[in-house]
Amino acid sequence: MISVQNLSKTYTAGIFKKRQFTAVDNVSLDIAPGETLGLVGESGCGKSTLARTILRLIPPSGGKVFFKGRNIFAASPRELNQIREKMQIIFQHPETAFNPHLRIYDSLAEPMRLRNLTRDRAEEKDRVCSLLEQVGLHEEHLTRYPHELSGGQIQRLVLARILSLRPEFIVADEPTSMLDVSVQAQVLNIFKEIQDKYRISYLFISHDLDVVRRMSDRMAVMYKGRIVETGPAEEVYQNPQHPYTSLLVKAFASFNNSQEQIPEAVDVSQESLPGGCSYAPFCKRAGTACRQVPELKEVAAGHFVACWYI
Repeated sequence: MISVQNLSKTYTAGIFKKRQFTAVDNVSLDIAPGETLGLVGESGCGKSTLARTILRLIPPSGGKVFFKGRNIFAASPRELNQIREKMQIIFQHPETAFNPHLRIYDSLAEPMRLRNLTRDRAEEKDRVCSLLEQVGLHEEHLTRYPHELSGGQIQRLVLARILSLRPEFIVADEPTSMLDVSVQAQVLNIFKEIQDKYRISYLFISHDLDVVRRMSDRMAVMYKGRIVETGPAEEVYQNPQHPYTSLLVKAFASFNNSQEQIPEAVDVSQESLPGGCSYAPFCKRAGTACRQVPELKEVAAGHFVACWYI
């Protein structure tokens, strides 16, 4: 469904003294039809930039992204317009996704009107009501405004509006981080039901490793713009190989178990370490080999790690 090849995104900052910052650094990944790839990593590591660049919401600095074999970076405006409805995104703050001056009915019907997906208003209303039923809401919500609904209801409506275009690939960028735990479970169940019904592929971004384990077939761990480990979700969680992944899993387990002491990275002087591997300044295993950037290598079936000492 999705094939990302050597994707990079570099920003230029500064007024008088220009400097470059690489947010996404030579990332390659694949997502099969009906598969969920969970993407985890600390804030600022490039997860959201990667997702937006894949969808061509942000122009890339290098690399290619193929959607069902079509290079979307080389697509003409007309071709891209056709592809866009099949590739959708759910943002972290659902309340910003709706026009506060439109009732929910008009917000849900708008994509169908723009794409001429219904013949008349009767068919349009049937489609809208069907979408509401799929996400566990009722017809009474159609006359309300966004501010009259809860966060969980808004997130379900965001999903309903996306489904109106019959997408095949959805980026879910922290879709439940702003919701209560009980509401999170309901929304995640809807995500899975819809995926099973329509065979939708997900790129699921989250800080919550338990959510990623539950939702994902495979997990990718990102650090400073690079994928450092990827593999079956349960395998990566239970048997992390990269030092950063191990630290991430231990920190998450310590937080969930309410332990006072959370594992910390090793604070090593930047001057005494090589500059190839971005994690080397904080790694106990760092050595001379780390002067070169490590590539992903397979350590088990479908399990890849970017570390010289694995």
